[in-house]
Amino acid sequence: MNTIARIRQGKKHFEIIVDLDKALDLKKGISSSQDFLEIEKVVTDSKKGKIASGSDLKEAFGTEEINEIAKKIVKNGEVVLHQEHRNEEKDKKFPYNDNISGFEIRELRNRNVAFNDRNRQNLVYPFFVNPKIKDKNGFYEISVKEKAGWIKIMPAKSQGIQTVWR
Repeated sequence: MNTIARIRQGKKHFEIIVDLDKALDLKKGISSSQDFLEIEKVVTDSKKGKIASGSDLKEAFGTEEINEIAKKIVKNGEVVLHQEHRNEEKDKKFPYNDNISGFEIRELRNRNVAFNDRNRQNLVYPFFVNPKIKDKNGFYEISVKEKAGWIKIMPAKSQGIQTVWR
């Protein structure tokens, strides 16, 4: 997937078209490869296609060598991320995945005994778990409606006090 890498040097703005994954590898220091550059031109405005002059490049980067300039732009500038890439990276941060996105596990029970069945009655109710069906993540099917053969789960007691769900 291609994207733009850009940088502001002084009063000038410079952009290049790069391979997203290869440019990110270079920026993170994973790779030192020079093959991230998709088009061997530096532009001042990618939408208009205005190519940067040699004098502007020399003034901003100290060279007119495109590969050297491109490396500086990627390492010191911004590599524009597409929403699709951001979503993929976000999903990688989660240990579990379903058909919607990545997720992590959080405890449902509120362990603070100040929140209990006396002052949070609406947070004390059973969950029902089907012990026969597990999904790909190892989680059991659950419901708030009672079903035959399913196990009833209530918030645990702490210090003798009935705690509540979050």
